[in-house]
Amino acid sequence: MTRSRLRTVTASVLAGFVVPSVLTMGPASAAPSKWDTFRFEYGPQVSRNFCGVSGLTIQQQGVAVGRERTTSRGPDGLPYYSVQEHFVDTWTNLETGESMAVVGAYRGGSLRVTDNGDGTLTVLVQNTGNTVYYSPNGEVIARDAGVFRFQLLFDHGGSPTDPSDDEFVAFLGVVKNAGLNADFCAAIVQGIG
Repeated sequence: MTRSRLRTVTASVLAGFVVPSVLTMGPASAAPSKWDTFRFEYGPQVSRNFCGVSGLTIQQQGVAVGRERTTSRGPDGLPYYSVQEHFVDTWTNLETGESMAVVGAYRGGSLRVTDNGDGTLTVLVQNTGNTVYYSPNGEVIARDAGVFRFQLLFDHGGSPTDPSDDEFVAFLGVVKNAGLNADFCAAIVQGIG
């Protein structure tokens, strides 16, 4: 998987709704790559009946900045990805025009990459970080902090050690979510619902 593709999927999982643009990166090498910086903007994306609230239409957009790198590990030389990212999401109630910010930072990446032998890779991702939800007037509504671990499935395109041709197949689920966990929907609805 390309570094940015895994980052994109990770951001999507963390935010729940985001599908930012995908940048193209090269394959991993035996030595760790240099840290590459990135910036990507995403949205606006509109969600109707947001979090099950009838008639609530919310728009999300944001920006993420950070750095990333890939290295090969293990006897099979499978690519492992690392990232450090800061993001700011803006959530807007399209009926009232009220907006709130969700600001966060995380670091992490591939904890384990498994070649399944059927043309796919299972990637166990672990991130640690924090997120703060701010009301329209700047007050803190909620916080998240801790460890978030989940699994992703990729088609490796016939070359398990070359992430440049990998395609995301599926989110396989959350494996661990430990720490302070805010109710995402409750925080957004409280802030601008």
